[in-house]
Amino acid sequence: MSHGNDISKEIGHDNSATEHFVKSSTHCRKTEYNSRRHFSLSVGQVPGAGARCRLDSGQDTPTGMAALTAEADRLLRNSMAGQTWKTYKTAENQLEKFRLQFTLPPLWPVPLEHLIHFIAHLSLEQLSPSTIRTYISGLGNWHRLNGYPDPTKHFVILKLLEGLSRGITRQDVRSPITLSVLKKLVAALPHVCSSQLEAQLFATAFKLAFFAFLRVGEITAAARGDKSNRAVGVLDVSFIFRGGEKLPSQLKLLIRKSKNDQRGNGNLLYLERYTDENICPVVGVYNYLQSRNKTGSSQLLTHYNGESVTRYQFNAILKRTLQFVNTKSHCYKSHSFRIGAATEAAARGVPEETIKLWGRWRSGAYSRYIRLPKA
Repeated sequence: MSHGNDISKEIGHDNSATEHFVKSSTHCRKTEYNSRRHFSLSVGQVPGAGARCRLDSGQDTPTGMAALTAEADRLLRNSMAGQTWKTYKTAENQLEKFRLQFTLPPLWPVPLEHLIHFIAHLSLEQLSPSTIRTYISGLGNWHRLNGYPDPTKHFVILKLLEGLSRGITRQDVRSPITLSVLKKLVAALPHVCSSQLEAQLFATAFKLAFFAFLRVGEITAAARGDKSNRAVGVLDVSFIFRGGEKLPSQLKLLIRKSKNDQRGNGNLLYLERYTDENICPVVGVYNYLQSRNKTGSSQLLTHYNGESVTRYQFNAILKRTLQFVNTKSHCYKSHSFRIGAATEAAARGVPEETIKLWGRWRSGAYSRYIRLPKA
């Protein structure tokens, strides 16, 4: 989802565009577009809705109104994670591709018939039920942001989504990165990375991802130039020493924001020093910080030039390292660290409630992450 620099720019109504939009959609609400102002932030703008989705800023609009619009836009963008906005944008793009393929008009709000056939199309394309539900949720979000009735709550749509869940269950093919796999990856990094410092950087990232049950977005930037400060920062880590030891015995790690913590209340994690120092996250982070560039990004994981490690770079190095150790790279994703941590904990007899606590799960969803071999 693009949030361009002019995200809060105000434009006036285009009456001709509005009239064309009203006439083209038989499902559109009957609204006197010229008799009232419509306010919908640019992150929620629906293609084809034209000026209807912006605040009319005629010549008499006070300068301060632009600041109010910008702040409202910022609050709206912060209401969901950046990745969620991006996924919802993908849903919109998929809908438009579907309508283009079947020569359906790009009407907003989306007619119920279009939505029904779109769900059927996604199912035939063998998208997972969870992906389809996410796409439909995204389209519902777009409708509500623009003041339209939400067709995704229609009885038929809800039944179709229920039918997806009752159909053939698609198995999650992501394999767990367990302790044994983690050891191989860390040992291989010097042969994959361009320098010893890069190897140390990604070894630290892999160790943290596993031992802290992390989602990759919690420790990496979404992309280059990402200024959201959502990822763990260098000031979010601290150490606890015991009895005059040279190496720390515990690592305190603050997770600023996560999938289950969109308001940024934060989660403080305590990691104990692991017996094998080659894969120990506490020792790993401590040693990494000794050589980390002190003048670059405030994010914890940064390259030697000070630039933040991105999600793409994390995934790319993971894939190359898996290939180096002759492991089927297509079976492993960044989430495999989190899956592996839950699997390893369950195999060692850790109680379920403790696994939920460590992984910050609020429901029984954690059980889907445990991949113990069948007896």
